[in-house]
Amino acid sequence: MQGANEDFAGANDEMSNAAIGKAGPSDRSLFALGGLVVDKSGSMGDLINGSQKWATMRSALGTTLDDNVNKVNLRLMLYPANDVCAGGSMTTTMSGTSNGAINAALGSVSPGGSTPTHTSLQNALSCYQGTPTNPNGRFALLATDGEQNCLNVVGPTIPTVNE
Repeated sequence: MQGANEDFAGANDEMSNAAIGKAGPSDRSLFALGGLVVDKSGSMGDLINGSQKWATMRSALGTTLDDNVNKVNLRLMLYPANDVCAGGSMTTTMSGTSNGAINAALGSVSPGGSTPTHTSLQNALSCYQGTPTNPNGRFALLATDGEQNCLNVVGPTIPTVNE
């Protein structure tokens, strides 16, 4: 990855095109790196206005992914890892010219378990601390209903993130 960053010197036009989603599949190294941190806990199986939270989230996330497939490289974290209070871990980059692998992963699980959001976000941060900074950025997108219930677990400290 170090060599890839050196290739960007003087490539401002190419980087600008990638930043606004005009890069093609061969330019994927220019895309921002994103991490989807997805809550699959038991409360995601609850209904709101007759619709399951998990199904609603999958639909909304699927539309967002499809609309941005040629703008970002994505990783996926589903949590909890063990249906108790273990945080998730990031996969390797799953998106390419389509989001089929991510949609398949989301379709292969059902809601269940506790909600270790704080630990999962800490794990996402740790993953990015070990990844070279992409010139077009990196981010984590949290998809949750916000019902954290692993607060009795000793949580990580949250460092200041300057990126």
